[in-house]
Amino acid sequence: VVELSREYLPFVGCGFDDARVQLHVDDGIRFIQDHKDAFDVIFIDSTDPVAFAEGLFHTDFYTNVRDALRENGIMVAQTEFPLLLPDTVREIHTALKQVFPVSRMYTGYVSTYPTGLWSYAFASKGPDPLKDFKPERADRMRGTLKYYSADIHRAAFALPPFIQELV
Repeated sequence: VVELSREYLPFVGCGFDDARVQLHVDDGIRFIQDHKDAFDVIFIDSTDPVAFAEGLFHTDFYTNVRDALRENGIMVAQTEFPLLLPDTVREIHTALKQVFPVSRMYTGYVSTYPTGLWSYAFASKGPDPLKDFKPERADRMRGTLKYYSADIHRAAFALPPFIQELV
């Protein structure tokens, strides 16, 4: 996937070469178990929660993710589509709330995904994406980003009632 991304999706694959990036192609469950107090941020973009990847969506895994984070560490993850898999979305966010002091769902649209509406998790050992949000930082990037802004940030966490009921 990495090599094909470099070749056919250079606008994405170019990030692998950034000096700040450490790319690990490994078993995610085992990798996280082997790293305690090691990361400031963990991004999880896993496959759907079926078969071999099911363990990436349970309390045990999220506990290991929390333990792999340093003080005030943050985890973000994709958490499926709430319109088609509401029970799965509910289970994921219930598990995150049991493990992390701060856990919030947010949404965004991915035009190539079923229904377009996708959900994500922000979970942390302290920082809150709304209470600790600094809109002036987003405003400084105005003109350099095509989508993200302070308004989009706030709106992503404004959940419609049918999603609020899930979390």
